[in-house]
Amino acid sequence: MMPAGSKGDAMDFGTAIATCFRKYVTIKGRASRSEYWWFALFGLLLQLCTTILDRALMGTEEGAGKPFTAIQGIVLFLPSLAVMVRRFHDINFSGWVPLGMAVFGILLAVAATAFDLGLNLLFFSLLTLLLIVYIYFLCTSGDRGDNRFGPDPLGHFAPATPQSGAQETSAPTEPPAPAN
Repeated sequence: MMPAGSKGDAMDFGTAIATCFRKYVTIKGRASRSEYWWFALFGLLLQLCTTILDRALMGTEEGAGKPFTAIQGIVLFLPSLAVMVRRFHDINFSGWVPLGMAVFGILLAVAATAFDLGLNLLFFSLLTLLLIVYIYFLCTSGDRGDNRFGPDPLGHFAPATPQSGAQETSAPTEPPAPAN
């Protein structure tokens, strides 16, 4: 049996965290679903811990500093961005797709707050739809086998396909009879 995180197996929690920090700013290659979601869980748990620590040490009143949460955000920003781009590569999308989705979401949020046109429900609905599409992409199974961004992180091989231009020819079973 292969250890978790090796070819053919989904990553475990510790391996995913180590991989994401080892590939701190690496956007080339692919990331499996397990690598992405374990690192996302790590970020969420760390956020919870730093928030509790900030509240315990700095207080809960308005204007209280949040230094530990700020440090956590700075430390995890680049590896989170890198693993997200690699995750999109795994489903054969460019890393620019999540950036485009984020810019579109920010523009929707700005429009919802800047213009009081009574369309806040529409903007909120579009943001929710965008978030659902984003999560769908992150949950989608990666391409089996190699794709344009690199080898399959789980070590799967692409299904065999017939070569284009190859024609089947049947060899004669007997040599032709000599002509008299």
